[in-house]
Amino acid sequence: MAFNGRLFFWLIKAYLKRWGRLFLIYFVFGLTAFFLLIYLVTTFAPKLPLVHNTTIGIVGNVTQDSLPDVVLQQLSRGFTKLAQDGSPLPDVAVNWSMSNDGKTYTLHLQKGLYFSDGTPVTSSQIAIPFSDIQVQTPNDNTIVFTLKETYAPFLTKLSTPIFRKDKTFIGISTTQIKDFTLNGTFVSKVTLASSQDPYTLTTYSFYPTQEALKLALVLGDVDQAAGITDLSFKNGSFTQFPNLTTQKQTDYTQLVTLFFNTQDRFLSDKRLREALTLTLPDSFVAGESATGPYPPSSWAYSLINPQTRDIDKGLKLFSEASGSQADLTLTTTPQYSQLGQTLVDYWGKLNIHVKLETTNTLPDSFQMYLGDFRVPRDPDQYTLWHSNEDNNITRYNSPRIDLLLENGRSKTTDETERKKYYTDFQKYLTDDPPAAFLYFPFSYTITRK
Repeated sequence: MAFNGRLFFWLIKAYLKRWGRLFLIYFVFGLTAFFLLIYLVTTFAPKLPLVHNTTIGIVGNVTQDSLPDVVLQQLSRGFTKLAQDGSPLPDVAVNWSMSNDGKTYTLHLQKGLYFSDGTPVTSSQIAIPFSDIQVQTPNDNTIVFTLKETYAPFLTKLSTPIFRKDKTFIGISTTQIKDFTLNGTFVSKVTLASSQDPYTLTTYSFYPTQEALKLALVLGDVDQAAGITDLSFKNGSFTQFPNLTTQKQTDYTQLVTLFFNTQDRFLSDKRLREALTLTLPDSFVAGESATGPYPPSSWAYSLINPQTRDIDKGLKLFSEASGSQADLTLTTTPQYSQLGQTLVDYWGKLNIHVKLETTNTLPDSFQMYLGDFRVPRDPDQYTLWHSNEDNNITRYNSPRIDLLLENGRSKTTDETERKKYYTDFQKYLTDDPPAAFLYFPFSYTITRK
């Protein structure tokens, strides 16, 4: 059938005559609604309370009683806080005084503080995280601690975040725990929220190994991976991922160390221990080389007798101490097995023959053990090296070192006097080494762009 233009236009004209007014009304209404919607979206959408959650992954098996410092420090403050060199500074306690014997501490608290649930902070409402200490609260802004013995690191211990009595994790902060996710007795996730910005959340997810955390980052389960000690992933590196940024820092809270069994029939000879220390590599790719038991940032750090490397002197001492009779074994965990092999190979080139063994836990008996220790925030390392301590895994027994550690801990609370003791402690410890201090590990934070 041929197209009839005249009929077509007649039909259009009849349709508009009948429905045109209604069509115009709907058209105007739709156009008005469209522009009104644009106005509402551009005006009010930015003001809508959209929730933003950043997920940070951390390695560690965590319970509700052992949350990491990075979480606890957001939930509360301590009576004191620590300067970069580890010295105690005022925080919740604006000032304090000590008795002459260093056993009684009187703290004066800052006024006008509130717990995260809105209740005022008073001395009697603070949970005391110490045992065997007498506590008095003469008024709302004063708290008195009486120790059984003088303990110089006590002000450093007071930097631990404090919480309200009988109220779990209600601290002196605007941040609270919004949610816990448990996997049996372990915490798999904890979410924090601030009362000042309740729609901006931070979730910490905990993973058993670095490999598990790295995979979670690649899969997008976390926005950031913190505390990674190397950037490798499968056969490549995270530096090759264009959507990730990396930040490097040195972890001065951990010290990778080669411990000697000072009661071993070979390693009881100071010359052999010194020889093994002198013939170690000059540097390590995994961290910043250490010169002693303290980080360079510590107020007690001293360079009077730094641990050094001298291959010629070391080989001479090794020959004098052992000849060809020393039968040496280095024990380590899987975490440091690659480093252990590096040390064994390095010594092997110097004709110092050492056998490497790997174990999952610290053995009861060893000759040399490659591991690490947590560096105390105070320079007091009494539990590591004093002859009476169970944690003294090197079985080190030095009356001089014992006395210096005792004096630094309990003879005085004056920082200048304590520094003298710890200066001598470093000098004599590195002169008669129960351990070789290798490095403070590098730590990486990897963030998704």
